[in-house]
Amino acid sequence: MLRRIAITSIAPLFPDAVYGGSQAVLSRIAIGLAEAGAEVDLICSARPENSGGFELAPGVRVRPLLRLTGAFPDPYEVPPADLAATARDIAPLLKAAELVYLHADIFHFRDLIPATTPIVRSFHDFHYETALVSAFAHSADLTIVPSRYVADCIRATVGASGLREMEPVRVIPNGIDTDRFTPDGPSDVEGLPSPVQGDPDDLVLLYPHRPDERKGIFEALTVLSRLDASGAGRRIRLVVPRHLDAGNLPFMADQYAEIDARARQMGLSHIVEYVPWVSQEQMPNFYRYGDVTLCLGNIIEAFGLTPYESIACGTPAVVVNVGGYRGLPDLPGLRRIDYGDHQSAVAAIRELAEEPARSAAPPALSARFTAGFTESRMVNSYVEALLGDPPAPRSRAQPPRPNSAPDIPANPDTRPDDRLMLAPWCYAESAAIYDDYAYGRRQLPSLAEFFRNNDAAGVYTEREFADAAVPADEMAEAMSQNVLIQQYA
Repeated sequence: MLRRIAITSIAPLFPDAVYGGSQAVLSRIAIGLAEAGAEVDLICSARPENSGGFELAPGVRVRPLLRLTGAFPDPYEVPPADLAATARDIAPLLKAAELVYLHADIFHFRDLIPATTPIVRSFHDFHYETALVSAFAHSADLTIVPSRYVADCIRATVGASGLREMEPVRVIPNGIDTDRFTPDGPSDVEGLPSPVQGDPDDLVLLYPHRPDERKGIFEALTVLSRLDASGAGRRIRLVVPRHLDAGNLPFMADQYAEIDARARQMGLSHIVEYVPWVSQEQMPNFYRYGDVTLCLGNIIEAFGLTPYESIACGTPAVVVNVGGYRGLPDLPGLRRIDYGDHQSAVAAIRELAEEPARSAAPPALSARFTAGFTESRMVNSYVEALLGDPPAPRSRAQPPRPNSAPDIPANPDTRPDDRLMLAPWCYAESAAIYDDYAYGRRQLPSLAEFFRNNDAAGVYTEREFADAAVPADEMAEAMSQNVLIQQYA
């Protein structure tokens, strides 16, 4: 079994705070590897809060040696001398490792890794420029993703590009600690008024996201304005944790200023309540504090851990049919709406707030949910992938290969390029096709109707679309916009 593992993470790690969901996943994986007997060097971005490094757990040494910004969207926008120093500092650790795991990849110091050392990487988003460049430009021996949604997007784009030979892609869903994320326990956190002091009749809505508007903060404000105007009968409160970097990064400070300005403009300043960034240990308490968790943005979530955690704590969630959220299993306490459907969001909040969701939460965690999305299963799967049977290193420099079409039964009426399917980043609504990467809708009503009446994951010929009265100009538009794509392997 491999013993020495080097892990890289462009985002920082801190001894007493979690930067985001992906870093929480990384911490659990690193600890699991150490518990399985590996020595882990976890290389991350340097910040004043992690200066000198620290021991995350026995066998896991956090080494903040990456002289990067430690923040997105431009982690590499630093003086070039810092990049040179970073390369010198991390080279010995990469050379000594028996396997290198690139967490969320976007690691551009690959040439420091010996050619005989296996590289395993993961992606926890597939929309930021940094992740897309890594996926298309860099190979690995194994790629791990948290959902079939991301796997399909990679296969349909990188795999079909002809740029390089595709490595195996394995789906390991993110998991939650179902011993901690439960309906039982306190429902207060530092910075929040205790339930005893607050009015138990308040309608407390949670927004546990970054201030990025694509996470849905302005959608939430619009929904709350309608909820408030319609007379909810209860005092409405939107509880928003203020990010760790709110005082460090100018662009994030600007985002909060814009939120405040929009809330004032809409007359909702009395509804928005900021609390300090919630630690991973406090998150179950935070979820239990609320009545409904809101996930209303159009950002392309690779998995969507927030609604899982919230529902596990007995607090229902309203989510949009965007990205990885479409793969959420049907659970009591979960309501899906189309992006921007504010009326349905108001109705869902009203319905969920009236249900005794917390007392009904344990049966809401179905056997499929509990077995498939636990933290222990996630960690064990990563340990198996990294330590159990690591991939053999492949050539890192492969020539471009021609695009190979899948085998298609001989049919004189069917051309090889006449096998079309709805792109995995698209979803058929009532009168349009929602396109994740357009962050909005494509007005293709006939095509939307076709996929509502047929298997949306199926493969069809142009003749089948024509027989269903899908206009030729609509077909051409759908193909030019990558809504309809050729069948991929």
